[in-house]
Amino acid sequence: MLIEHVPIDAADQMLTAGGVSYTYDANGNQTDRGGDAYTYDHENRLTQTVIGGVTSTSVYNGDGLRMSHTVDQTTTDYGWDVAAGLPVVLQDGTNTYVYGLDLISATDSQGAQTYFLYDGLGSVVGLTDDQGDEIDDYTYDVFGAVRSQAPSPTLDGTILDQDHRRRSGGVRLCLARDHHFDVYGRQSSSSFLAPQLGGLGRR
Repeated sequence: MLIEHVPIDAADQMLTAGGVSYTYDANGNQTDRGGDAYTYDHENRLTQTVIGGVTSTSVYNGDGLRMSHTVDQTTTDYGWDVAAGLPVVLQDGTNTYVYGLDLISATDSQGAQTYFLYDGLGSVVGLTDDQGDEIDDYTYDVFGAVRSQAPSPTLDGTILDQDHRRRSGGVRLCLARDHHFDVYGRQSSSSFLAPQLGGLGRR
């Protein structure tokens, strides 16, 4: 096993890893990762990223909920149910979501409905259409990572859970809503998290 020792600063912030350097502002926010740049507002919310030459920006309301996200001049606006215990996205520009105790369904712009099936831990284990026919099924390992799935064309291969936790391609996003992290735990990209990938359930 190869163990990589990485240098850290006085605040225990990683300075370099895998040939990539990291810098931070006075609040501990990562502002640079290699050639990628990150900008924050006075509430330490991520407002702009430049990753791989692509610029994305975010606009928040007074409660800190992201109301719009623009990537390369394409803007997506979001509507929220703020009465939920944890605010949940009702619309994301592509789908409209319906919630009960968990996410119940998603309806796309063409009116096609997708319903979500859960196991005892609250992880999405299947998707059905409005006729009750199964269109996707998912299995997970003991850590909640997806082991197998049949991608859904309706949801671009994404499954959803109420906890807004995401694991995709080895990149994990957990309750941050706008931050993706690399294998070192450093932010590597930014993308709004509408109700998204699931298998972590309530573990």
